[in-house]
Amino acid sequence: SACCIEIHKRLHMFDTGVDGVRLCLHIGIGCGEIKILQVGGEVPPETHVPRMEYLISGAPLEQIAVAEPLAKNGETCLSPQAWELVKDCVIEGRILEQQPDFHLLLRMDESKYTFPTIKYATQLYDGRHESMFKLSELNV
Repeated sequence: SACCIEIHKRLHMFDTGVDGVRLCLHIGIGCGEIKILQVGGEVPPETHVPRMEYLISGAPLEQIAVAEPLAKNGETCLSPQAWELVKDCVIEGRILEQQPDFHLLLRMDESKYTFPTIKYATQLYDGRHESMFKLSELNV
């Protein structure tokens, strides 16, 4: 949630420098397990550069497919699963009549959390390195 708020602050209506074109953002957030499959690695004869493709699947992608169109420009919409994880530290925006189980994020509840404390907690509990392949595990 804090990341979405920061992305909107820094990039919403960002001037691209191209003929007055501005970047408009609306964000959909899902939550849960995903699977990623990397395919490719072959070198097509026409490019001489290895080509990689990634296939991603899982419930969060379905949630995002519903949430993202519900968010208007400058808004972030969270799936019910994502909302459960953040509802105690954010303020909800307007109610979505057409999809009341999805929630719009208005802002962080700064009476409970501030951006520096959120940043510190994410760094402290970031466990991505534990699930990454190590070079020694590759059969090369």
